[in-house]
This record gives sequence, structure tokens and C-alpha cells, in this order.
Amino acid sequence: MNRRVLLSNSQLAFPDLAVQGFRRFRDLKISELGRVTLITGKNNTGKSSILEALRIGARKAEPAAVFDILGTRAGYRRGSKEDAHSLDFDGDFLFSDLFHGFPTLDDEFGPIVIKTSNPKDPMELSMHVEWMAFTEDSQSTMEFVDRNRVVREEIPGGPVLVARTKTDKFVVRLGNLHSFRNHMPRPDSNRMTCKFVKANGASESLGRMWDRAVLRDEEEEVVRALRVIEPNIAAVRMLGGDDRYRPAKTPYIRVEGLSRYVSILSSGDGLNRMFTLILALLDARGGLLLIDEFENGLHYTVQREAWRIIFQLAECHNIQIVATTHSWDAVAAFQAAAAETPEVGVLLRLTRKGSDVIPTVFTEEDLQVITKRRIEVR
Repeated sequence: MNRRVLLSNSQLAFPDLAVQGFRRFRDLKISELGRVTLITGKNNTGKSSILEALRIGARKAEPAAVFDILGTRAGYRRGSKEDAHSLDFDGDFLFSDLFHGFPTLDDEFGPIVIKTSNPKDPMELSMHVEWMAFTEDSQSTMEFVDRNRVVREEIPGGPVLVARTKTDKFVVRLGNLHSFRNHMPRPDSNRMTCKFVKANGASESLGRMWDRAVLRDEEEEVVRALRVIEPNIAAVRMLGGDDRYRPAKTPYIRVEGLSRYVSILSSGDGLNRMFTLILALLDARGGLLLIDEFENGLHYTVQREAWRIIFQLAECHNIQIVATTHSWDAVAAFQAAAAETPEVGVLLRLTRKGSDVIPTVFTEEDLQVITKRRIEVR
């Protein structure tokens, strides 16, 4: 391994990653993550689960992050009163979706552990389920009891998810996620910035991200990125959001030769995807950007230039980026861009071996051989 790579990666928030007991990962150890990492692998190898583990780790298991992951993957419908008590003692255990093996409350299962060996800020986070019991005289007084006692003694109360780091502890009551959502603590602005771009859009309001980009005078950076898709774009604006008839801001572009702005929403998947990516990228400065299914909406002919912008801004704004893909075109474009910025890109391939997931790390030198010989790594 190139010593300069190790020195560069030592400055990253997640130079490596270990995950135990989370979703498909019984015991996963990734020896190296880069400034920009692309994850490949067949279906159900855990690509998206790595992004989720990084989100939880970056936000130190902040309830808002955990809840958002559950809302996306575990089928909980936000705001649905029918799901307010979606967890029952017989095993309808919503949070079990987070734990390896999908356990129920009466199963034996270990904690989730997520950690990295960042020399400046090593992080180890654990999450486990306990039972919060009500006392006989009042439901306002509660105590933690062993989950196994609940099965034997039918102790009244409810399950809680307990998350701990070296400096923080969160307790989330699981029996009523609808109520929890309405009383969720505000996100801690002092935690690491972590932006997530879903396969079909952003996890945050584009209007808010655009407003912050404008305050940083970054409109031209946005236009530069959109020109990868449409070279004749002259300007971008966000309109709406100022009354009840237009509650959300909508992005508009002005193309050279046209006298008026047109909505990006009617301009094709490529522009929409690139607009989301560039806003999230600019908003993630000094932090972490996670991208699920990078290639969605992007024609293979523009992916190299899209990666080039991502690599440039990642170094310029000290952003660590982890993305997933199913696409060979995305891998080839990633390699081409990585070759222009040495010591930055890492390809991570996930494969299944029995019930375990095996990670394989490829350096930029490996990538050149892979793409030249078209070795299958997806």
C-alpha cells in the first residue's frame, strides 16, 4: 500500500470501518476507505447498509438519523396513526430490521457495533435493546430491566433502543414511533455534517440546500455541474415556497437562446440527478456525503465528468464521499476520474460467502487493470 495513501486517509473521518451485528453484517471489517469510495456488489450484499452504518456512525446514533433509516427501509409510514403501535410482544419488532438476523424480543442477540480507527477522533458506537419497565405505582417512573425477565415475568412497559458512544447516550422508546417522531430531539448541529442522496432523490429539502449555496456564492458552481448534462445552461433559480399555493421551492434553469426560465423537473432525469448531487456535495463540506446508486439518471457519456467534479470538490472542501453502484459504466468512469487525482479513489467490492459479507478493496492501480481487462467487479 502506498504510504502517501495511508497518510492521506488518516485525515478522513472514516479511514476504515468495522460493523458488527447490523443488518446483513455479522462481523464486517473494511480495511480502507478513500476520500472517494465506490461500492459495488450483487443485490443483497449490503451496499446500502454500509451507507446506513456510516450515517449512524457520523451522527453518533442521533435519533433523527436512526428514525429516517427506519422510515426508508423498515416500512414505517411517517405520520400514519395505524403504525403508531407497530411493535407488539409477539415479534412484530420493527427495530429488529436493524439487527443481524432480524431477531424478536425473546431471541438472544448481541448489540450493533460501528467503529473506525481515526487516529484524531476514534469512534465506537453500540446499540442494543432493553426493556423499560413501569413501576407499580406510576407509569411516569420507569427503570431498565433485563429483556429475558420480560419473557418470564410479563413485566409491563416497552422496549427501548439504547445507543452509546464515548460521550453520548440516546434512549428511543420503540412501542410508539408515531409519538416519538412528534417529540424527536432536534439534530445536534455540532455533529459531523452528513448528507445522504437516495437512489431517487435527496433526503433533505433542495430549497434549503440551495439557499445555503446562494449564501456561500456558489451558484456558478451549481451551473458548472449542470452543464455536464446541458452545456447551454446560463443560470439557475429556485422559485416558489412563498405562499400556500407554492409551498415548496422548485428549481428552474435558463438555457441560452430561450428568453424564460423552465423547470428542471420537466428537463429530464439527468439534470434532476445532477442538481441534487451538486447541492448535496456543496452542503457536505468538511463532512461526509453518501450517494446510493450514483448512476441513476446519468447517461454513461456524462458520468466521467460528473465523477471529475466530485473528486475535485471532495478535495477542495475536505469531503469524504462513499457511493454505491450496479453499473459497469459507473465503475469505468470512476476509474478514469480517479486516475487524474492520485491517492483519492478506492473501489470496494462486496461478495457473499455463506451468511457473511466479504469486502475486497481495490486501489487505483488495481482499477486500471480491472477496467482495461473488463474484469467483473459488480
